[in-house]
Amino acid sequence: MNPMVKMVLTLAVISAGAAAALSAANQATADKIKAAAEAKAARAVLKIFPDCTAPQRSEVKSPTGEAVVVFRCPQDRVCFSFSSAAASGISRPYSGLVKAMIGIDGKGEIVGMRIIQQTETPGLGNKIVEDKFLDQFKGKSAKSNWKVRKDDPTGVIDGLSGATISSRTVATLAGAALRFYEETLKSGAPAPGAPGVNAPAPGPGCGDAAPAPGDPGVNAPAPGPGCGDAGPVHDNRRPVVNPERFQDRRASFGNARRLLRREMDRRRERARAVGAEQDGRPVRPMTATPEGGQ
Repeated sequence: MNPMVKMVLTLAVISAGAAAALSAANQATADKIKAAAEAKAARAVLKIFPDCTAPQRSEVKSPTGEAVVVFRCPQDRVCFSFSSAAASGISRPYSGLVKAMIGIDGKGEIVGMRIIQQTETPGLGNKIVEDKFLDQFKGKSAKSNWKVRKDDPTGVIDGLSGATISSRTVATLAGAALRFYEETLKSGAPAPGAPGVNAPAPGPGCGDAAPAPGDPGVNAPAPGPGCGDAGPVHDNRRPVVNPERFQDRRASFGNARRLLRREMDRRRERARAVGAEQDGRPVRPMTATPEGGQ
């Protein structure tokens, strides 16, 4: 075998084996990784609201279609996860994705914030997880100027030294999360898909009480279709032609023999009708021989 071809085949086999091993490892650990992420999120909720031991958990979609896990606690308090890819206008992190768990009280102010996912530079950007940096978000609302003071002196966030990009990401993420809370999660705001939201108005007469006999309008026409009455049912089905052919759908040798025998019987009947059959086979008819012949 050509050495070049042999080397290519060897590399292909090794690559295929490595890909199969990685796929198997991913499938084996996917559930464990998901469970660990859910446990980390639950611990973050308890750090923000220590008395919220049994929150109501739900999921909604962010403006970009990302799943946002929401934990509702007593006294109109809400904790929810929000990432740097959940909405537009969030500054891009230095590396990977940043996801935070944000706790908001009934007044719409941040009570606490925890970073539950990040891959920023160790020793610099990864300091966004420290309490010293996150404590400055407490008490802020959607009306705050969510900018780093290095970019805007009127901003409310002091950036980390040597990690302005990471600081800017967390600041803009908090601002976008608060806007999302005001528009979607705040108590009293209509949830997407809730009854009555963007629902068509009922037709005329729908929901009105039926008049009692003798009241004015008893002989009024009934409400049109769409008010709960079943409309006329139209049956467009047609009768099946030769339904007996559907009785046995499976082809078999016995069926073929029966069909062949039936065809032979029809041929014999036609041959008998013209008087031209010999040994079960049709033959050419012969003229009759007169009496007293040779």
